[in-house]
Amino acid sequence: MAMALGVIEAFGFLVFGLLAGVLGWGTELVDLMSQIFIGFGVGPAGLAIGVLWGFVKGFVFGAILASVYNHFI
Repeated sequence: MAMALGVIEAFGFLVFGLLAGVLGWGTELVDLMSQIFIGFGVGPAGLAIGVLWGFVKGFVFGAILASVYNHFI
């Protein structure tokens, strides 16, 4: 569960960053997110850092979600 959500979140950060960088969609939101996720941006280095942030965030949330689910099952 944790690995799956980490990969999905990382892919989401990649797609979101690419859309903002290539098409200019959501650049204000990327600026806002870069204040929370240090280093995230529309450049190649910023996308790589964003993918790492997305994976870590998704992995941690997935682990917590699976733990809570298993506790109640």
